[in-house]
Order: sequence, then C-alpha cells, then structure tokens
Amino acid sequence: SWPCFYKHEKLNVFMIIDVDDFRMAGTGEDRAACWAELSKHIQLTKPELWGRYLGVHSVVSESTTADDRVLRTLRYEMSEFSQSCIDRYSELSGQVHFQKVKTPFLDETKIDLDEFKEDGVLADNANSMVMKLLWLGRMTRWDLLRQICLLAGQVSKWSVACDRILHRLMCYLYHTKDHCLSISVGDTADQWQLHLYTDADLAKCPFTKRSTSGIYVEIVSHYTSSGVIGMSTKQTAMSESTPEAELIAHAKGVRSEGIPILDLLEAITQHIYSADHKVNMTCFEDNEATEKIIINGYSPNLRHMGCTANLRHIGRANSVRHKSRAINLRHIGCATNLIHIGCTAN
Repeated sequence: SWPCFYKHEKLNVFMIIDVDDFRMAGTGEDRAACWAELSKHIQLTKPELWGRYLGVHSVVSESTTADDRVLRTLRYEMSEFSQSCIDRYSELSGQVHFQKVKTPFLDETKIDLDEFKEDGVLADNANSMVMKLLWLGRMTRWDLLRQICLLAGQVSKWSVACDRILHRLMCYLYHTKDHCLSISVGDTADQWQLHLYTDADLAKCPFTKRSTSGIYVEIVSHYTSSGVIGMSTKQTAMSESTPEAELIAHAKGVRSEGIPILDLLEAITQHIYSADHKVNMTCFEDNEATEKIIINGYSPNLRHMGCTANLRHIGRANSVRHKSRAINLRHIGCATNLIHIGCTAN
C-alpha cells in the first residue's frame, strides 16, 4: 500500500525509489547482494553510504550510553538549501536585514485590515518563493509548516499582509538555518512503538477563519526517538468549537497517517522477526472534551459533522481502537503536545 517502497522476500532489505534515486536499508551482506543483482538489470552508479538524497544531507554519528548501549543518531541537514531560500527572498524583496525572533509567527490579529486588500511586493513571485520554502518545511523543518501552508493558500491573491507574514518567517529562518531534523535509534525494531500527536486551533487562519490541523508521528522506545511524519494542513470546513476542530485533526491523523504507518512498521518487523509481531500505537490528545467524545463515540452537539467534515461516525477512531488492541488513547497537556507548533501561532 506504499508506492515506491519495496522489500526483498528473501533478503532483509528494504528500498525506496524516487525517479532515479534509490535508497536501501538492510544488513551489509544483504545490501551488497541486492545491489549486485540490481546491477545486472539497471546501470547504476556506485552505491554510497548515506550522503545526499532528495536534497537532504544525512549525517550519521554514534555514541555510547551510560549502560554501554550503542546509540546511532541521524541528522537530516538542509542548511545550504535554507541559505538559498534566504538569498532568493533577499533577491526578490530587497530585504537584507533580518531581526532575531523567537518564533516564525507574526501576531496576525494586529495586521491592519487594509493590508489584506492591497497587493503585496512579492505578488508576482510569491509562488516560486513559497514552493521553495514548502520543500524545506516538508523535508526537515516541520516548525515552519504552519506559516508556509498559510501563505501557500494565498499565492494567487498575495497581499501586503502576506509580505509581513513571510518576512517574519524569513527572519526566524535566517537565525535558525542550521537547525535540522535529528533522530536517534538505540533499540531493535521489535521494541519500537508508534506515537501519534494531533492538535488544532480554532478559526485562527487570518484569511479564511478556518482551523488548522497539526499531525506528528514518531517511532519511540526506551533508547529510540524518530520523527517520521510532520504535517500542518488547513481544515476543509469551518469549525464552531475547539472539540470539533480537534476531532477533525484526530480523525485525519489516525486515518491518513497513523494506521498506514502502523501497517508499514508491522510489515517491516514481521518480515524481520515473526509473522504475528504487532506494533503498538498510542494516540495523544490534549483536549479533554475531545477525548471524552472519542471514548463515548457520540456527541449531540456534533451531529452535523457527517456533512461538514465527512466524519459520519464520530467514534471512528475509537471503534478502530476497540477492534485492535494495538491502538490506544492517552491524554497529555498542551505544553507536551509535540505538534502544537504545527497549528497554533503562539
């Protein structure tokens, strides 16, 4: 069910293919055997260990914990690409001074209403600038996704307000261009679990007044922390309450990201270990009212969601959880919700 992802039935090897880029994971001997077999049918360059893939530099390091466990850390770096985004922005806007800011978020409530109507300086070049940033955000800089996706919806109607939001984003990027996505693995795959975090704001989009869903998925165990999915997406319907927005985000996270990743992890671990191996997934929710609705499977105040959000069974995520012991629901505080930055501008 995962396009461009393949596994070898006899060797412990997995491969991702993107046009003419091949990336393989497996044991050393199995990788060598698989590359040799592929070379008989396809003309390949000499395989390299890690390096660059889809514009992302992979840097691997190893360390030892206090109990002598080997911990491997993988850093996905795009500092050069970040600098190219800054250079492109300076070229288009003429801005060369970037104030140091703590977040990429501008207080959108203080933008003058007239600035939403007047054409912005970057109106003719907004599409190329935002699309360049979108690649950076999707690959490694998930902390930028909320603002990038906000601007992506305005490229055909760019205003002075968009100029201001983009400049704040570029100020933050200028002073954090060396930030990267880092994952650490110190356990075998049979100990991995899946954590799914979802969150939503309430009508905070300054252009449409719609809510934004944030979704974050990571593989965890005692010595492992590996983020695999980071998303920020505008909801398709206008929510009237925070529980409604949170429920839409939760349902999308479980259905579109959580369960597919869970199936993929189980396919990998079952291929390596045993056919009956299961991976546990825990869904984290920071809104108590939403949590109760998911558990109960019903809310008399949200019966309209079958039409507005195409969520005809409010307890869909909960019904899936009851049918499979591998999916659980836990409450967390807002301060510990790892995807809070993906949907809320504060």
